[in-house]
Amino acid sequence: MDEMRSNVEDFAMQFYNSVDGVELAMDLMQIEARECRFKAICKAEQKITQSHPLARFAIGSLNSKFEGLDKYTEAIEAGINGEDCDLKYDQCSQYMAYF
Repeated sequence: MDEMRSNVEDFAMQFYNSVDGVELAMDLMQIEARECRFKAICKAEQKITQSHPLARFAIGSLNSKFEGLDKYTEAIEAGINGEDCDLKYDQCSQYMAYF
């Protein structure tokens, strides 16, 4: 019984570690195009740092905790630096009401 429980726990842990939370969130928000995903990340970072100036100091360590954000470094930096996300990612025409 303990071996079976251990196997189930191992499987659950492997499954949990394989889930890319960022991609899952993008799928749930129906943001499919790569350029639009970058734009969404850029806008999210911008909104967080503009709304909460102190968040800028913590954002680096928080972002490192999210599996899958490493491929969006360019968009994260653009958002933190206040770049125009719409202009930077102008290939994305998808309206993002939540940002």
